Amino acid sequence: MTRFSKNKTIDIVLLKGPFKRLHCTWKFSDHTMSNGKVGAAIDFNIDFEFKNPFLDGFLRANFDKAVARLMACFEGRAQALYPTV
Repeated sequence: MTRFSKNKTIDIVLLKGPFKRLHCTWKFSDHTMSNGKVGAAIDFNIDFEFKNPFLDGFLRANFDKAVARLMACFEGRAQALYPTV
């Protein structure tokens, strides 16, 4: 995993594990909300392929659910750390 604080980017590349490839990028930028408060906009991108075709097919079929769960966990943690947002 490489973290680029200056660019507000987290870049993740799997070196070993159950994937043929995994590349994930989180990009954070300032965002003014409708109430005038400044928050963050998050751009999340993931490219992956499992070594096991069954797992690959299963996750791709359920990809929207998996991403929704990941985002819910991220948002929950952000609310715990920054409750005023």
